[in-house]
Amino acid sequence: SFSKKSFVIMVSFLGLMFHFETAFAAPFTLTIFIFCYFLARKNKHSFSVLLFFVILAIFLSPLLLFDFRHDHITLKSIVSILQGMDVGLGGGEPYGKIVRDHIIRFILNLKATFIAQDLVANIFSFVFLFSAVYYMIAGLSKKIKLLVLIPLVLFTIYLFFPYQIWDWYVIGLFPIYLLLGGIFLTNRRWRLMSMIVVIVLLSNAYVKLDNLYRYPDHGGTAKLRGKLEAIDAVYKDANGQPFSLEVFTPVVLTDAYDYLIWWYGLKKYSYTPEDRGMLYLLIESDPSKPWSYNGWIETEIKIGSTIDTYELPSGFIIQKRKI
Repeated sequence: SFSKKSFVIMVSFLGLMFHFETAFAAPFTLTIFIFCYFLARKNKHSFSVLLFFVILAIFLSPLLLFDFRHDHITLKSIVSILQGMDVGLGGGEPYGKIVRDHIIRFILNLKATFIAQDLVANIFSFVFLFSAVYYMIAGLSKKIKLLVLIPLVLFTIYLFFPYQIWDWYVIGLFPIYLLLGGIFLTNRRWRLMSMIVVIVLLSNAYVKLDNLYRYPDHGGTAKLRGKLEAIDAVYKDANGQPFSLEVFTPVVLTDAYDYLIWWYGLKKYSYTPEDRGMLYLLIESDPSKPWSYNGWIETEIKIGSTIDTYELPSGFIIQKRKI
């Protein structure tokens, strides 16, 4: 029979997942609910649907209260999705394209579980899928079959989600893949293959740790030091005079730089940018599209004449404009 204690712990963790990544927690919770319901019916165990949702409601109460106090913004978004409205990133795409995107996202998630190198990841993914099919057909442990079915059921649920899914939507599948991989490695029938896999994983881990240890402190635009040097360059050029600042970053959101200006710039230079004086453009160029910031300048920055443009060793581009 179901362990009531384990059941309560499991549903509690499902409720906590909503506080970290709702986009994954919602479909994953539905997946687990489906499994619990049908397993209970098949094995004639007691399964309390009411208890399931009561526990969820307890852990979701802070989120529900937040939604209630903010004009039901989350509920309205869910209703919009269910109505098929063209909202959010990737909305309005042809359904066939959305399905292809879902398939690619699940494949990339599987490849990213074990190893980084693309070729080796492809081999690992093929071996993993082969072993999963083997476990399903060979009539082995039902628990293993259930683990294999979880990603498949989750993918089926996502077919009803008419938008692009992102990496973090399926991040919770990593533990399942790792658990299945561990079961495969401990199977005596695959001892030689298991030894090869372990050697490859250990060698890859050694290279990764070595690269991490020896990685340059500068880090270009990706690490903190490069960002702080760019902020220092702007402040030093301003030489204590008031200035305004606009930031371009490939991810669009500039909150990281807003925080650094407040946390670092204000503390070190005793003032922050304002809407007067020289205009500085702090540009974090996109490695895949290094020219993309030009469009931002043409459409968003329409004032002032360029005085100077220069690139820092970190890769940041600074443009000084007179308003």
